[in-house]
Amino acid sequence: MKIKITILMCLLLFLHSQAFPQVQKEAEKQQSNIEKFSAKSGTLTEKRFIDVGKYRNITFQILVLTDLLSKAKVAGVRIQGEVYDSTLRRSDTHIAFLDPDEVDGLIKSIGILRVIVAQPPPKEYTEIEFVSRGGFQFGCFYGEKEGKWSAYCQIRRYSRDSLVFLDQGAMGEIEGILKTAQSKLPA
Repeated sequence: MKIKITILMCLLLFLHSQAFPQVQKEAEKQQSNIEKFSAKSGTLTEKRFIDVGKYRNITFQILVLTDLLSKAKVAGVRIQGEVYDSTLRRSDTHIAFLDPDEVDGLIKSIGILRVIVAQPPPKEYTEIEFVSRGGFQFGCFYGEKEGKWSAYCQIRRYSRDSLVFLDQGAMGEIEGILKTAQSKLPA
């Protein structure tokens, strides 16, 4: 019996060690166009940061990257969240980037979410979320225990430390900031 358990445990460890790097590689592949452009080597890159707005501890900027050698440009929205960790008694900075098409998708998603949370609540626990290429998440969930919808954004997908819970009015404010950013993005 002990031999079977040992063999089973070895098999599970082997399978886990084979699966985890695959998940990690998939996560690394998911990058915004800004992140891909920024990661290029052999370039002389100019970065311009244009302030758009702020909601509590989340700052929204337009980021314009220009390769000064080839004159290629890419732009998008940079989201920076300052999250305080009361256990460690320190503040951490988390950053995400949204490409222009993702900004449009997030604005539309927030509009839909605002309609959904105004309707009668669901009978069971429900989550609704938008996820960007780079892993930024925005959504809400309804918990029967709380008896209300709760909104959140998670700046970095695999980092619970970057999770920010939002007030009820946050969706409208963030939607407005993103519309302003969208109107200022270079064509």
